[in-house]
Amino acid sequence: MNNKIAWTLSTILLITFSCSDKYESETLVFNKYLVDTFGVEIPDSKHTYLVESTFQCIGCVVKTYYAMLDHVNQDTPNSFTIITFDSNQVPNELKNRITVLEDKTAKYESLEITFANITIVQTKTNRIKSINSIQLPEIDSTIQKLFQ
Repeated sequence: MNNKIAWTLSTILLITFSCSDKYESETLVFNKYLVDTFGVEIPDSKHTYLVESTFQCIGCVVKTYYAMLDHVNQDTPNSFTIITFDSNQVPNELKNRITVLEDKTAKYESLEITFANITIVQTKTNRIKSINSIQLPEIDSTIQKLFQ
């Protein structure tokens, strides 16, 4: 009986340690960046980070921010954060409604994550669940999906 329990336990441990999250390394790097730069961690609750790249189409960035204004409500501040190298690019109406973190040196650009225009980093249970860059033709539909 002890061999069966030991075998079962060994199998469970093997499966647990061999299965890793798709974004495991990105989660570690991004969380370290958040802690080192802003003193915050990826939360347990669902959260969306919009990371503004220094390599960007300014029209895409501006359009994204104004599309967000149409969807932001009183519940949004706890679930959305913009990370930017220049908070002046974020409209004041949006700054007043959601968290905006400014990293003037754009240290996030040196992480092992590719950022272009605005990249959406979605998290839940302290882990990254998806990373996607917003493309110009899809700005309105992408923003709408984020707020559903």
